Amino acid sequence: MKYFTKQWYNEPKLIFPFKLEIIQTNENDIEKIFQNEYKKSFEETKNERPYETEQDFEEHFKRHLEDVKKFFSTYALNSVKDIRLLALGKVFKKEYDIIEKEIIKKDKMQAYYKYYQTIKDKLPKDIDEKLDLHDCLITNIIKEKDKYIIELDCSEGYGDINRLIFKNYKIKQEQTDFKNKWWLYEEIYIVDNKYELHAMTTGSRDGLAYLTIQAEEIIIE
Repeated sequence: MKYFTKQWYNEPKLIFPFKLEIIQTNENDIEKIFQNEYKKSFEETKNERPYETEQDFEEHFKRHLEDVKKFFSTYALNSVKDIRLLALGKVFKKEYDIIEKEIIKKDKMQAYYKYYQTIKDKLPKDIDEKLDLHDCLITNIIKEKDKYIIELDCSEGYGDINRLIFKNYKIKQEQTDFKNKWWLYEEIYIVDNKYELHAMTTGSRDGLAYLTIQAEEIIIE
């Protein structure tokens, strides 16, 4: 794993939206801009989570604001017009590059997302759409001469698949017996014109473990 490492997993995290929103307004009245953006963010949250009250949103925002102050360097914080806007994921155009650079440096999810966009168009549609297996249970591992098969139960996870099949594969790292382990995070790469999947799992006995497998083809069922 290059991004979602064991060390990263055990560290405190602040996760930002994958896409910062650039404020398309002049900077003359910062307070008015903040109030408008705050209201807009609350309305968007309300649409996604109708049960969330304005008080809930305010409490979440205040906690996130404190996290923002700890997450960013003094230089980055001094570069924005209003830290409150940054806590909403909103920046002015001239602030964007500074903030994005620091987020990528400190937020591994954001950094991997940026990398993933560079290979997304080279991946089969099934991999792009379905390879998100957080909290899926690995129920079985089947090793054949030219196939490595991972069977999954995704009833409590993010995914909606039954099997991952790696054809003409090579195991590059296998730290445990992955049967009955919970899938946490995955990364995918294209190396020497082959697909290379990195996964991190967890289990009650041996804790966090890595699997790295390279294959000419990955089939999702």
